[in-house]
Amino acid sequence: MRRSRRTVLAVASEWDSRHGGLSTFNRELCAALSGAGHAVVCLVPTCSESEVMDAARRGVVLTEARPDPSLSDEMRLCAINTLPNNRLPDIVIGHGRVTGPVAKILAGRLGAHRVHFIHVAPGAIEWFKEHSDATRLAEEREQLEVALAREATLVAAVGPLLTREFSTLLGRPRVHVHQFNPGVEESSVSTEIPAGLQCLLVARAEDELLKGLDIAARAFGLLPKLAPRPVLVVRGAPAGTGDGLRERLIAISGNPGADIRVRPFSASAERVAGDLCQSSVVLMPSRSEGFGLVGLEAISAGVPVLVSDRSGLAEMLRSLAPHLATRSVVQVANDPEVDGRVWARHLTGILRAREIAFEAASKLRTELASTLSWTRSAEALIEAIPDAPSPSTAGRERFADVLHLPVAERGAVRATVPVEQGMFVVDLRDVRSWGWSDERLQNEIYSLDEETMTTLSYDRTWSVKQWSPVFSDHPESWRLIVTQDRQVIGYWHFVVLFSDQYAEARRGELLDTEVTADRA
Repeated sequence: MRRSRRTVLAVASEWDSRHGGLSTFNRELCAALSGAGHAVVCLVPTCSESEVMDAARRGVVLTEARPDPSLSDEMRLCAINTLPNNRLPDIVIGHGRVTGPVAKILAGRLGAHRVHFIHVAPGAIEWFKEHSDATRLAEEREQLEVALAREATLVAAVGPLLTREFSTLLGRPRVHVHQFNPGVEESSVSTEIPAGLQCLLVARAEDELLKGLDIAARAFGLLPKLAPRPVLVVRGAPAGTGDGLRERLIAISGNPGADIRVRPFSASAERVAGDLCQSSVVLMPSRSEGFGLVGLEAISAGVPVLVSDRSGLAEMLRSLAPHLATRSVVQVANDPEVDGRVWARHLTGILRAREIAFEAASKLRTELASTLSWTRSAEALIEAIPDAPSPSTAGRERFADVLHLPVAERGAVRATVPVEQGMFVVDLRDVRSWGWSDERLQNEIYSLDEETMTTLSYDRTWSVKQWSPVFSDHPESWRLIVTQDRQVIGYWHFVVLFSDQYAEARRGELLDTEVTADRA
């Protein structure tokens, strides 16, 4: 049975692809959750008007954390109190150690389920980065992921490799790890074979060893003479590092005349998509790769791929399309000379028979598209969240014959007249004698609710305009508890409902926002 519509808050470092796979994943996930019928808000530190419009086209509300030059991005993200349309989320999604800690804080404060996505295995990758103390960093980052995962409502790992890795790490006491498989969309438009022989590698180029840039460069240098002359494009150099990276890769290739072109990180998803369309093959020779979304994007585009056998994507290909995976999965032995020769052989085969390679890529896309769907994976993710209501809706009691709007109070206040020395029960006549307007009355009550109801949800609260006539037209239904200086410290309010709304209330479907003076 399909779940009811949820409000989802996805916390991301950015909307577009300045930092590669993670933002692409978040963007596609948000769009898929929206397509599955859920209300999705994506919270980012900053965003442009064009990004807001792009998100809106995907059915996602992209919202920016409040600007404050004195706070870090993480602190600004944590400071959010409201979502568009005055709603609280049922689910908060965080990604790894990037936005996982922020999601933890927001889910606790806003009273929501938390989904923790795992994208990397720190214990496997830190050794291939340029750290002075990889042993310590691997342990620290792995333990951070474990701590974030253990306290989450649901742990979701991308692909089979990470699911197995963290199922092991979270085994005692055992925590279920939900395997999330990114989608492949089959296109009715056939992919055209480019005129030139462009080979593409898209990766965080600062992690040269981890992403196997040296393996790609050496393989490229070992290619036989081909016509037209092949080009290796490396997309992903940090600002100011491209020239030095190009020199190093040409030196590693062993061919001074190798045409290797380094390009910076792009803030445009369209530009990366353009790189794919111009390429005859996409390379992913990583020494360790939790999944490999870039490779899956290439498959979705119908472009031939060569992916490392040390990636989660390779494991998925071998599982879902074993007869086609042999064309795409290539061994990485962590020996640049051996790997260079092996990858050069596979690369040469594709460049010499591109018609066959693109036909095989089309078959792979079609086969995976029948199994892998962003929308189906998004629906499965929501279904995997426990049936218990989110913390923002938990603890609301149901009564047999009365809908009880809870009393808010500071401390232990007894609802009698007089309540205690210096405390009084007052009604509308008293409030009017003080000169309070309806707006003042509602703001006092609203302030008390916010202070005393820690799990107050915005879809269970109200607006001044809506509730002013409820209180003024039905003064017999409520009373305030005030101090001598007219500070509101408590109140009670009973609402008599029409039969249809009462039935909704019994089912737990009636929201405070739906109660109006003419229906109460």
